[in-house]
Amino acid sequence: MDFDISLTGFDVNDFESGGGGEEPPPDDKYKEQYGVIVMCDSEAHQESVFNDLSGQNYNCKVVVT
Repeated sequence: MDFDISLTGFDVNDFESGGGGEEPPPDDKYKEQYGVIVMCDSEAHQESVFNDLSGQNYNCKVVVT
């Protein structure tokens, strides 16, 4: 290789074995989350859906794409 591999934080064995090394410990703070995206026709429709679902105690977030 034409570069200093030590700058990557890996060694040659890591590259040759496909990544190798120890697996990081599981993150005890990680919590799976599930979501649904509702595509709205307009900003007014988005507001209506958000208000309806929030009124039913769903945890909603507004997203604009």
